[in-house]
Amino acid sequence: MATYTVEEQVQQLYVGLLGRAADAVGFEYWVNEINSGTLTLEEVRSNFVNEQAEGQAIYDSGNSRADIVAALYDNLFDRAPGAGADYWITGEGASVPADLLVYALINGASAADRAALDASVVAAQAETDADGEVPTPTVPGETILLSEGRDVVTGTDDDDTFYGNVGQNQDGDLANEFATGDVLDGGAGRDMIEATMIRDYTSQNEFEDNALAPRPITSNIEEVYIEALEDVTINTTRMANVEEYWSNFSDADVSFVNVNLNGSNLNVTKDVTFGIRDTRFDTDFSATFDSQSLLRAPEEASNSQLEIRIADVSTQTPATPLANVSVTLGFELGGQSFVLADVVSTDGTYQGLVDAIDAALATQGLSALQVTLSEPYTTVTVAGNTVTLPFTAQEILVTDPDGETFGEVDFTQAAIASVPGGFLVAGNAEPVDPSVTSNLIETNLILDNAGRGSIAGNVTIGGESNSDIGVERFNVSVDRGSKIASLVQSGANSSELEEIYIDSMGANGDLYIGTVDADLNVINATAFEGANLSIGEGGPVSDLVVFNSSGSSTNVTFIADYDGNGRASDAQAFTINTGVGSDVITADVTGTSTSGSTTASVTITSAGGDNIVTLTSDNTEINEAFVTLGSGSDTVTGEETHLTASTGAGSDVIYTENTGDKAIAELFAGGANLGTTGAGTAALVNASQLLYGRSVQVTVAMPEELVTMTDADSFVDGYEVTAEIEASQGYLTTERDLYEAAARAINNDPVVNKLVEASVDSNGTLIVEYLVDGVTAGTETMVQLEVLGDWTDLSSAEQGNVLAGIQEAYSDSSIASVDVGNLYDGTVAEAVVVTTNGTDSATNGVNTVNAGAGDDVIVLSSNDSTVDTVVFDQGGFGNDTIVHYDDVSGGDVLDFSGWLNNVTSASGSTDSQVRVAGSVIDLTAAAGAITDNAVVVTQLEEVDASLNFATMTNAQVLAGLNANFTQAAATPFLVGDAQKSIVMVENWDGGVADDNLGEYKVYEVSYSTTGSAFTSATLVGSVDFGDSLDAASMDATNVA
Repeated sequence: MATYTVEEQVQQLYVGLLGRAADAVGFEYWVNEINSGTLTLEEVRSNFVNEQAEGQAIYDSGNSRADIVAALYDNLFDRAPGAGADYWITGEGASVPADLLVYALINGASAADRAALDASVVAAQAETDADGEVPTPTVPGETILLSEGRDVVTGTDDDDTFYGNVGQNQDGDLANEFATGDVLDGGAGRDMIEATMIRDYTSQNEFEDNALAPRPITSNIEEVYIEALEDVTINTTRMANVEEYWSNFSDADVSFVNVNLNGSNLNVTKDVTFGIRDTRFDTDFSATFDSQSLLRAPEEASNSQLEIRIADVSTQTPATPLANVSVTLGFELGGQSFVLADVVSTDGTYQGLVDAIDAALATQGLSALQVTLSEPYTTVTVAGNTVTLPFTAQEILVTDPDGETFGEVDFTQAAIASVPGGFLVAGNAEPVDPSVTSNLIETNLILDNAGRGSIAGNVTIGGESNSDIGVERFNVSVDRGSKIASLVQSGANSSELEEIYIDSMGANGDLYIGTVDADLNVINATAFEGANLSIGEGGPVSDLVVFNSSGSSTNVTFIADYDGNGRASDAQAFTINTGVGSDVITADVTGTSTSGSTTASVTITSAGGDNIVTLTSDNTEINEAFVTLGSGSDTVTGEETHLTASTGAGSDVIYTENTGDKAIAELFAGGANLGTTGAGTAALVNASQLLYGRSVQVTVAMPEELVTMTDADSFVDGYEVTAEIEASQGYLTTERDLYEAAARAINNDPVVNKLVEASVDSNGTLIVEYLVDGVTAGTETMVQLEVLGDWTDLSSAEQGNVLAGIQEAYSDSSIASVDVGNLYDGTVAEAVVVTTNGTDSATNGVNTVNAGAGDDVIVLSSNDSTVDTVVFDQGGFGNDTIVHYDDVSGGDVLDFSGWLNNVTSASGSTDSQVRVAGSVIDLTAAAGAITDNAVVVTQLEEVDASLNFATMTNAQVLAGLNANFTQAAATPFLVGDAQKSIVMVENWDGGVADDNLGEYKVYEVSYSTTGSAFTSATLVGSVDFGDSLDAASMDATNVA
């Protein structure tokens, strides 16, 4: 059974607590003591902690719990603890005694950490096994130099190296020393050939058309390293026993043809490895097997996998489709019975359920079992009916690497919370048919500094041109960072390639693959440990079913193109899973199944990092994209897709469509109208010179419908940002100083810089380019500049310096301070008008956004035919900015269902419970009654005009509600006596200085059916729409 042996557990304690491999004597002693029953593993652990110097060092009295956790992470997993370590330091795991943490960390390790620990244990065991042994010194093999003639050489029993370099022959021409006619036998040992090579030519001329492929005869030489000085093809038909073929320091293309499995050491295609090391940019590598050598390993007819399928058809949260599902899994393995009870996805996603099952297995001592995502699916059968899911589900595989059979499988599921209308789930678990575990035709590729920092050429591996079979799986290992233009199967059998698996070795370098073959089933990079992985930048990856780098910290760049046309209905779901790195994912998804019943869709899941996800499609918006991201600052653009996005914690930016034209507004050089005045004998003094010590406030309005279009107006319509004006001429300023300050204000603001970007060109014109679409008019003032600050804000010395500067600039000492002060104070505002109009999005459909916690920017569709829903999670959502919210009946939706959970039940049973319909109550003009599951829109002056919007507390808001608002009667048959509402309080108190229309604080308000007062008001976040909601035009269609 796939559990740890006594030997492995003892070695884990040595690695985790002592930070080293066991010495042979000590290891044998402890293992024997445990096996004889004299000691338990727990007693060994206690000895290591209390009696061994290395263990005592970890638990030294001066070490904090955080220090202990860090030391154990370093010993066990060879890494520093991440954010998850807080669980063991201050979270629920803090209750575990410090000296028992080693067990807890091992049992709760993620798949990646467990793999690292297992590798450390294997290495430690090898060191233990070698302890006390004196290794037999290797006898150096011969160095055998080849000649320009025909060499017939047999090596020794040791590790020989055959060298063949390009040199001059007897005719004075350059020639290969490793060439046709050579007969080389390496003998025993592990032997290699290292050769520089050029083309072979006929003696009559040297045109390329007459170049021949060298065809040497070799045997018992396992490694071949070719350094190509010009394009070289090697015919390997008579080369036996070769396990590795390398292009090594090549400056040109290398091609191995007729690669074979001749020799007793070669049985299947996977026994052959190709390598590319230190090759020059734009150098190709190709290798083709003869047809008889395309062999797979024998099928492994073992029932060693358990397949789990679970889909909540009744989910109300498609972005987190398993949020309301608890599963219980029972099975037999290795003669023992196990039950994983009440397992719940860690975050409502399928990857979250993988993590939860993984942790549950660890608590049962089954941490060696592997839990992974498998095939996606979008339809299920319920009660004999086929149901299309509003999300992409994924199968989950539990694999026993030791091949033990799963039996007596029992699987049940339950709802965590009651569901109005009933809980409807399709789920089961069963052993996988052994036939699906048959092996593929595989070969291996090692990349080690391929391209030397630039992009090496194309890598092509497969069958010969007349083969009707090819390589089905590439196993790619990366040592030093490498870049290749493409990785493909040879053209004749490119459709045979199904999978690419990528891992790391040695230096754990980065990997760039420009493009790969189309229609692959899997690219798996879960074992890749490089910092950066890029696939598809040279050409989108077409119709890859599953890309998976989950569990890794790699920064992934992945560019894909998904087209459902010509594919079956059950082949329309595509999946991208990544880990905690900062990823850049670009995907185009279009097309419909051959039957026309199912559209192509893509599901993108990331565990964390600062991710950028950009989606495109055609203009029909029928293709769905499901994006679920972890904590981090993410940017998601849905464009023409039907987007469902959940971006987790962090400050995120989401553009649901944004496909229309983007406006440009400009204030031309010399266009500043800040005023002039006569002063002294000078005819006019320009006020743009009098901006020292002042700030500019920039109000940026958003494109709106023409019928409601208004100019930017500070604190009424638009978003306000400020920056100090930096004087470029001592105490005097210029128009450009003003414009550059305005650009800084825009570009440095974390919200507004997601909506527009500003620059000042070489002519001195202020240019504001919109990053969001929407219709504009040519005369519209989209951006307003207001100069802040008064003459009296300056010190007397500063006023004197400004006056002196003006007098000097105009050569007029009679200019008076009072005149300069008047002009200074008269400088007020400037308008930046539209010069290039924007347009609304041409696409329309349905989008759903849940930006999670953090301060998020959400740009909805500018097309009013599109219905966008913004979901606010229970627990708080930060300070959000929402652009293009359509506040009319039938328009966009604010979903507060996470808080508004009042239900009714006419019969009193849970089965008949129905959620109370949401409603919008407009109380902007006057206070009034609040009812259950209502979203109330009001203003600060209605709650309590004496409050300060920025600093008001929950208690103050609660008091204002009780003083001025009332509770409506509860809905009939309401379950329980607690009524819930959402109250949105606008920052408006009759027009005082700090008012800001369109900015709302959002409160969860509770009250009881049995009382006469509101019992709580809790701030859960804020939303800035840029201008006031038209609550009078909104109704129940605008809330959920």
